[in-house]
Amino acid sequence: MAIKYLGTFRKQPAEVLPYDYIPSDDMEDGDTIASVAVDVTDLNTNTLNPGSPGLNVASTAVVNTVGGDKKAVINLREGVDGRKYKVTVRATAAGGPPYVYEDDFLVEVRAK
Repeated sequence: MAIKYLGTFRKQPAEVLPYDYIPSDDMEDGDTIASVAVDVTDLNTNTLNPGSPGLNVASTAVVNTVGGDKKAVINLREGVDGRKYKVTVRATAAGGPPYVYEDDFLVEVRAK
């Protein structure tokens, strides 16, 4: 079965870009994100969390949105030109029981 990605994004190798993740459509009413974890897989080599110069996580944060919900902000850096990376985001909900929401998105690295 093919993976269904939330979306596909492009970046250049030198860019550090933020990606927002809001699982609110799946979350219980009134629940918010307590923490977030991210894994990156190089789809060309099937390497998990390849590190530099592959696409890697510069930082993550859980921040408030304008509507009062919380979102995860994932800052991604580097990446090898011409490669595709699967980014897996796992958000743990603040309420109980400890629900974990997981989604994937695709990042294509292309130098202009």
